[in-house]
Amino acid sequence: MIIDTHLHEGRQGIFSLPYGTLLEQMDRNGIDKGLVSTVACCEYRADAEELLPAQIPQVQANRELLQKVEASGGRLYLSFWCKPAAESAAGVYEFIRENRQLVRGLKLHPFYSRLALEDDRYVPYLEIARELSLPVSVHTAADRLSSPQQLLALARRFPPVPFIMVHMGLCSDNEEAIRCVAQADNLFGDTTWVPLDKVRKAMQVCGSGKMLFGSDAPIDGDRSYAFYGEMLRLYRETPDKDWENLFYKNAAGLFGL
Repeated sequence: MIIDTHLHEGRQGIFSLPYGTLLEQMDRNGIDKGLVSTVACCEYRADAEELLPAQIPQVQANRELLQKVEASGGRLYLSFWCKPAAESAAGVYEFIRENRQLVRGLKLHPFYSRLALEDDRYVPYLEIARELSLPVSVHTAADRLSSPQQLLALARRFPPVPFIMVHMGLCSDNEEAIRCVAQADNLFGDTTWVPLDKVRKAMQVCGSGKMLFGSDAPIDGDRSYAFYGEMLRLYRETPDKDWENLFYKNAAGLFGL
C-alpha cells in the first residue's frame, strides 16, 4: 500500500496538470491512494508580485476537483486549497462540512498566496480545520514566508490541528525542518523533494510516525516519481514498520483513509 499525500491537478499560471496525467502516473508507479489539491487556486504569479488575472473562486475550483475525486471510487480525496490573500473563508466551512467524506485536509501555499505564516488571514481557515478535525498541509521553503520555524510557531498556536510540513524547507538542507518536526506532536514532515538521506535522518530523529510520503505528482510529468525511485525500491524490497509508517500507515491514520 502506498498513499501519496501531495498530489496536484488543474491549470493556473505556469501550471498545466491534467487529471488524466495524474491517474496515469499513479497507475504507472503503483500508488494506491492520494490527497489531491487544485493548482487553480494559486493566487499570485510565480514570477511577479501581482495577482494572477484569472482568479477562480476557491469553493468553485475545489468543487470542480471534488467531482473528479468523487468519481475515483475512494482512490483520491480532496485537500482543499485555500485562497487567504484574494478571498475570505466565507462558504468554506459549509462546503467542507457538506462534503466531509471526500474532503480530508486543507492546503496552504504561502508562496502562491504571498502571505507569511504569521498573517492573521490564515486564522479563519485554521479555525475550520480545528472545528472539522482536518490536517493542514503547508508548503514550506527557505524564505520569509514559510520557513520550518514559522510553521512550528503556527503549530504551537493551534495544538489540536495536525500540520504537515510539505518539502521540509524547500531549497534548504532540511536540517532546520527536522529539528522543528521533532519539537511539536502535531507537526509532521513529508518527503516531497527531500533527499533520501534526509528522509532517513528525519525518521531517526523524529520517529517514523512523524513522516508522510508526498511527491508533487504530476508536476514533473512522466518523471514525477523518478526522484523517489530508490525510496520506493527500498520499501518494496525490504518492507519494515518504519517504511510502512511513512508510505501509508501515518497517512491512513491522520487523514482517516
